[in-house]
Amino acid sequence: MKSPLDYYYKLFDQRGTDVTFGVHPENATAIKGSRTKFLNTSSTLLDTTLNVSNYLFLDFYDSKTDTLIQSYYLKRLSFYPKLAKQTPRHISNPESTITFEFANKDKLPDHVWEYRLKGRGRATAWKTTGFILQLDYLRTATYYQLETRYVFQPESVEQYYFNIGPVWYENWRKWLISPLVIVIFVLVNRSAKTNARRKQEAIEQKLRIVQSQLNPHFIFNSLSSIQSMMNTGRINEANVYLSEFSSLMRGALNVSDKIYNPLDNEISILGTYLKLEQIRFGFDYKISVQHGINSSEIELPVLLLQPMVENAVKHGVSGLKEKGLIKINFFSEGRKFICRISDNGKGYSQEQQEYGYGFRLTNDRIKLINEMTKHKTVELKVDSSEGTVIKVIFNDWL
Repeated sequence: MKSPLDYYYKLFDQRGTDVTFGVHPENATAIKGSRTKFLNTSSTLLDTTLNVSNYLFLDFYDSKTDTLIQSYYLKRLSFYPKLAKQTPRHISNPESTITFEFANKDKLPDHVWEYRLKGRGRATAWKTTGFILQLDYLRTATYYQLETRYVFQPESVEQYYFNIGPVWYENWRKWLISPLVIVIFVLVNRSAKTNARRKQEAIEQKLRIVQSQLNPHFIFNSLSSIQSMMNTGRINEANVYLSEFSSLMRGALNVSDKIYNPLDNEISILGTYLKLEQIRFGFDYKISVQHGINSSEIELPVLLLQPMVENAVKHGVSGLKEKGLIKINFFSEGRKFICRISDNGKGYSQEQQEYGYGFRLTNDRIKLINEMTKHKTVELKVDSSEGTVIKVIFNDWL
């Protein structure tokens, strides 16, 4: 028999280990034999534990010639317990016993298979009951996770999920609360709509009150003009003015109970008013609407522009006579609709803008309109650097 150093072997595994060992004398003869004879020998060459999917190469060499005599490859495969009879994922009758039957084709003993159950954040200990598992006394309305594995291969865990439904008496809250929630929702929604409608009506009423203050102001200014003509002996002009004034008042009274008025009606009232004041002061005026704007479809708050035009006459062009000019332009910018009122007068003082009756009424109306229609707002901008330019901007109006 040769010495122990006549043969040696190398090990190589998944970690890259490459180690050389001498062969014990009693194994030397077995190496030269067949693979079956070597594997059946009672002597132990090495003792190792492999995890799932680990591998091991075992190579035997002749130490004199470094010739490979025999090579072995070992690998541990992974396998899982498989259901023989599939269990429904949702179980509506929790009072019955639930059975899981697992396949056991290799006739393995019961103690090599184990399971644990997870539910509501808790897990049982691993248990062995054989390949037919019966579960009872499970908690209702719970989502469970069943884990199974072989004892000799604990790293390979198979998972199954199932849900235990509630029993009939656990649904009473659902059947009771659902209609109650619907009733409460309907009542709350109805109450919210009623409150919103009342608030809207209250705002509209305030708006009409403020708007009603405009009519006496407007009438007073017009009558003052007629009086001035009569006092200066301009009787014929006063009669024409009075006739036009009657027409103007009819137009104003027809919309006095409304919140909005079509743009073409508003333009007609403004034109009649400017025509009357033109008789008195002799200035010129122009009203233009951007091409493509349908003045019959756009609605504006009733007489909102009137005080601004009156101010343009009184504080702007009244002293300029024939040299005075008022321009009123209606145009759009995106979703904005804009009215621009300009005059070539001397402009407004800060005090006139802050405390003037027409400005105060207009600002009060704008606040109420913005509160009533929050998605459509109105802005007022005044520039008195050269003459006066007033912009009334209707946001999201188009």
